[in-house]
This record gives sequence, structure tokens and C-alpha cells, in this order.
Amino acid sequence: MDGTMFDAVARRLGSGLTRRAGVRGLVAGALGLAAGRAATLEAAAAGRRRCLKAGDQCDRSGQCCPKTTGRICKQPNPPSGSEVCCSPKGEPCGGERPSGPVKPQCCFPLRCSNKKGGKCVR
Repeated sequence: MDGTMFDAVARRLGSGLTRRAGVRGLVAGALGLAAGRAATLEAAAAGRRRCLKAGDQCDRSGQCCPKTTGRICKQPNPPSGSEVCCSPKGEPCGGERPSGPVKPQCCFPLRCSNKKGGKCVR
């Protein structure tokens, strides 16, 4: 590209756009990017699965996140009439107090191996 051609391209690009309009365009673009990023993060957070806590009522074991917590969705011991996130055989349990079992509870018909907490056993 020779000097004359460069000058022609520069004039064509530079004409009709003031500095104020250029800055306004850059600010609008940056705000658009920030809004898009916020929307993406919000959508990702909404799609993330949350694990129910020990003793929370559940409909299926996946809600208790068995791979990370070791708990499944089943009747607790003592049975409560509804299924909750409880510990299966061999998983940790909270033990028992005079007021009742300490979370996490063992699934029915298991019991905690120790009053102060241990593993769920038959």
C-alpha cells in the first residue's frame, strides 16, 4: 500500500466519527460485554445442582449427592414417615442423644455403631 492509498483509507475511516461518538461506542460495547458476562454467570449458578443436607426430605437419592456425601434418599432410623438424606451401611453417622439421633442419621434398618458417632451398621 502506497502513501496515497493509506491516506485515502484513513480519511474514509476517520470521516463522520467524532471522538465523542467513538468513546460512546466503546463505553456501550464494554457495558454490553459486562451485562452478557453477568447473565452467563447467573445462568451457570442456576444450573448448578445443590445437595440436600443430612436429614432433609428428598424424593430421590440424586438430591443427596451420594458420590460426594455418601448419603442416599431413604427412610431414616427411626422411621419418620418420609424419606430423607440418610447414611447407608458403612457410612458415617452422628450417634444418638436422649432427644434422638444426631445427623447424619442411618437409613432404616441400620443403627449407628457408637452413641457419639461412628458408622452405620446392622
